[in-house]
Order: sequence, then structure tokens, then C-alpha cells
Amino acid sequence: MNHYPEAAMATARPGGPDSSADSPRHETIVHSLETLLCRRRQAAKHHLARHKAALLAEPAALSDNQQQERHRLAALLGWPLIDIREHAEGAALSIRPGPGVAWAHVSQIDFEVADGFHSYALVFLPQEEAGSAELKPLLVVQHGGWGTPEVVAGLSGPDNYNGVVRQAVDRGWIVVLPQLLTWQEKVRPVISQSRIDLDLKQLGGSRVALDLRILQRAAEIATDHFPVDPDRWSIAGLSYGGFYALLAGALDLRFRAVLSSCYVNDRFRYNWTDWVWSDSARWIDDAMLALLIHPRPLWVEAGTKDEIFDIKTARPVLGEIAALYETLGCGSRAVAREFPGTHEFCPDFAGLDFLRCKTSV
Repeated sequence: MNHYPEAAMATARPGGPDSSADSPRHETIVHSLETLLCRRRQAAKHHLARHKAALLAEPAALSDNQQQERHRLAALLGWPLIDIREHAEGAALSIRPGPGVAWAHVSQIDFEVADGFHSYALVFLPQEEAGSAELKPLLVVQHGGWGTPEVVAGLSGPDNYNGVVRQAVDRGWIVVLPQLLTWQEKVRPVISQSRIDLDLKQLGGSRVALDLRILQRAAEIATDHFPVDPDRWSIAGLSYGGFYALLAGALDLRFRAVLSSCYVNDRFRYNWTDWVWSDSARWIDDAMLALLIHPRPLWVEAGTKDEIFDIKTARPVLGEIAALYETLGCGSRAVAREFPGTHEFCPDFAGLDFLRCKTSV
């Protein structure tokens, strides 16, 4: 059975052995391609800047325009977001006890996402709330690349999540940790994120669209089966999880507040294959996603010593996000913050306090 192993594929090279000699003709091709890409990128930047300006220039129509942009984004990402309710009713589901911890009551939910495809999530309830009927706020905490719910919860040894799940549980959230198609190589079977993405794109979807549906279903199921207040959903994520938090907040109005940690940056510099769709540069960047989250509260943070995403290219985007909210008259609902840390959730968890405050009623 093919589990998408990462492996180089040997290909036949007709015409003789490879040559390492420099070729001025091929250098010309490469140089002209770089020139073409630079020109096209500048055109895409200008188009997106004009598009944002047009949206900001019509504040009275912004809500309707945001909804149009959400439809555009969902269509760009593809199935199953373009048919979001498909298979939601009557889908397979099981709920059983999860791993034991002293500070929370843990359940594992195994569920069908779409067309017989399954995933799972861990749900953490404050111990004193396990038997309570009082509705509590829900927080999806989304793992990053190579992550699992167990890693986010601190059950797999040292990590860069810094105990975020316990911090959230202590603040009164019911915390949901979905498993997306991005787990680490030491978890078997090994998968290829890029291979899965290509397979789904060939069939009208994308891995990101399916991952987003996983986290939505996890939140929906937790709301149906645990004492969750459906009007007090929030989402937080680190790295890849920060990407998913922005996208989920932009597309799904049920998420009333969003925290994205160590993701926001220049999308031309970090244009990884699963973060790119045809012509997406003309329509979507991180600031545009923030505009689709507006006016809901948004916290974005970046570590000044982040070893994966350069703070120097993150700063202009952080500034643009804060400026967008200021321009629209609700600057206090957005925080764009640098902290003196690496690729990690900020250890002071001020972002969690912000989300909790903004969704307290």
C-alpha cells in the first residue's frame, strides 16, 4: 500500500550522460526566467494592494465584499470547502477516554470527515467541568508541521508549544486538538504532505482544504458532545498551525477570535507548495486573510529569534495587519506583536489572555 514515502525518483536521461559544463545559453534562460518572475510578482503585488485599497474604500459594503472574498478563497482551495456540509450528518463517530493527565479530563474522538476519510482529535476539559452542564468556550489549538495532538499537549517530550494546552485549560477553555495531514516522520506510516496535496489538487481539492475540514469537524463534534458554547469558538496555532488559524478565521465566522503564532510573513519568500494555488498571489496574502477576519479579534505574533521564518520579512506584514484594523476603526481588536523568542508559542501566553478577554461574553 502506498503511504506516500518521500523518495527521489530516478528518471532516464536520453541523449547521453550529464555534463557539468557551464552553458551561456542556459544561463540566459535562467536569468530571463528570474526577470519574468520578478516582473510578474511585482504586478501581483500591485494588483493585491489595489484590491485591498478598494475594499477599504467601501466600509459600508465591506461585510458583503468579505463574503465574496471568502467564496473566492474557498473555491481557490477547493473540495471539500466548496461543499462544506457534505457528509456531516450520519458520519461515523466514536468517543472514548484519551490519555490520562492530572490537570484535565481527556477524550479522543475518531470521526469521518468526508467520503469515508477519517481523522481524530483530543478534547481536554478542565477537571472540575467534566460533569458540568455549564457551557464553556472552545479553543482549537492547531499543531504545526510534523505535529500531532499528543505533541501539542506535551505528551511526547520537550516541544515548542510551551504547555499551551494546560495554559488554555487553566483559563477555562475546552481545548480541541485535531490531527491534520502533517504529522512528523517518526510517526508511522510516513506520509508526504506534498504528494497528498498534489493528489487532491488533481481531483479538485487540496490538502489544506481537507485539513481545514478536519479541524472544523473536530470543533463541531466537540460542540455537539461536550458542554461547549457554540457562540464562543476561538482558534490558535503555531507555525503551520498559525497558517491554519488564519485561514480558518478568514473562512469560518464561527471562530470569534484568532491567534496565529510564528507564521505571518512575506508569502513570496515563503511560497511553499501547499501554500500556493493558481494565481493566489493576486488575491491572497496574510494581511488579506486578516482583513477577512476583521472585525473579530486577531492576535499575530512572531519571535525575533525565529530560526525558520525571518523576523525581518515578518515585520512589514505585522505592521500592515495592525494598520488595517486601525484604518477600519477597531485597532484595539488586533495585536501584532514581536517577542524575544524562537519558533515557539510566546511563553507569556498574552495571546491566550487576549482571546479569553475578547470572547468572555
